[in-house]
Amino acid sequence: MICPRCKTEVNDDMNFCPQCGMKIERCPHCGQPIIQGAKFCSHCGTNVQQGKQTSYMEGYYQPLNEQDQPVSHTEETQTFQDVPVNKKINKKVIIISVAVLVIASVLSYVYIYHGPAINNNSQYNQEVRKKEPMTIGSQTSFSTYIGNINQSGTSYQTEGKIYICDDNGYIVSMDKNLENRKTIVSESCQYLNVVGEILYYTNKDNYLCQISTEGKDQKVILNKAVYYVVIKDDKIYYQLDEENESIYIYDLKTNQQTRINERKSYNLNVIDEQIYFTSDDGIYRIGINGQGEEKILSGKYYNLIYQDNSII
Repeated sequence: MICPRCKTEVNDDMNFCPQCGMKIERCPHCGQPIIQGAKFCSHCGTNVQQGKQTSYMEGYYQPLNEQDQPVSHTEETQTFQDVPVNKKINKKVIIISVAVLVIASVLSYVYIYHGPAINNNSQYNQEVRKKEPMTIGSQTSFSTYIGNINQSGTSYQTEGKIYICDDNGYIVSMDKNLENRKTIVSESCQYLNVVGEILYYTNKDNYLCQISTEGKDQKVILNKAVYYVVIKDDKIYYQLDEENESIYIYDLKTNQQTRINERKSYNLNVIDEQIYFTSDDGIYRIGINGQGEEKILSGKYYNLIYQDNSII
């Protein structure tokens, strides 16, 4: 026969190949060599696979013998002892707490609806509020005006009218009773200032504009983005967005624009002959002629109001 592994001729009475040592399979019935993998003997026809133990390819799962069984580990269980809890309820404490809450609620109700700090006659005042129109009195103070300008200047109050930017940013005028509404400018606006019969503002591009308080003669004064617009004595003070965000002055009589500093400037306050403003590193002041710039306070400040020789 021929060895199936090395193809060497092997005698029929040999049990192993003399060249490669491969074991020669034989028929369990007649003892003759059989071809590897054959199901029946070619000499006697016996089924050589019957009763043969199934072999497993290397790398696949094979059942373990008893001696190969893994060692089982006994799981240890630990019993925790319950900690005794005092379930006794102190009814006296609960009753007192509920009583205190009820009394506090009653007193709050009485104070809110009948307290002297709010009104002496709640029903009477409610009826008066229904009949009397809402009014806004007095002139806008300097601190209110500057605070408004520092927050984009969306309102302005004169002796007889109120000018305000509505939800769309449009400028609307109304009387002190918040009636007789009239739209002056139909575009997004900021930094409202009223001088006589002229309304100054910045448009959607932050260009400086003017229009009459009746909504006529609208025009652009300066086609550059400006912020913190303050008008005083025929001059407009503002921060110009370009050129390092410095302070500029626009003369309404000569139509001339003048730069007065080189520093980033925000929250302008024009007081007499001085301009107070914030910068990246503190609070400064400078003369309206551009002279004598000095730092007053160091630090980060996000708003500024100068009034009565005090900085707020």
